[in-house]
Amino acid sequence: MAISDFLRLSWRDRFLMGVSFLLLCAMNVALRLIPFRRLLRLVERVSPAPGEGEAPPNPSEAKRLALAVYSAARYVPGARCLAQALVLRMLLGWNGTPCRLQIGVAKPDVGRLDAHAWVESGGLVLLGGHDAPERYSPLPEL
Repeated sequence: MAISDFLRLSWRDRFLMGVSFLLLCAMNVALRLIPFRRLLRLVERVSPAPGEGEAPPNPSEAKRLALAVYSAARYVPGARCLAQALVLRMLLGWNGTPCRLQIGVAKPDVGRLDAHAWVESGGLVLLGGHDAPERYSPLPEL
């Protein structure tokens, strides 16, 4: 996204991108310093989300948050799928949107294991690719 594109965004979208950028930077550091289970509990404690069975209060807002995280991640070195998914999970929790953080694995080549994280809400994959549930076998919930 060029600066001119960024400046054409609404004030609210620029704010969401800025918050996403800062959270992604912090999450990259946290993933290196904090054991994953502890980090996940911290994310859930600071941003409790309603249960997945409930319908999202505003699907377009959930998509807007996902786009902000996805766009900001392009400018954060090393912001991989897990960091992006955790940040989106936080933002959705603060927004009161029910969601589920999914982590899955696939074995594309001999001797190799491929892992991926994505976020679902209201039956839709918001971040991590719409085909993630078919390509990766979800791990049991942590």
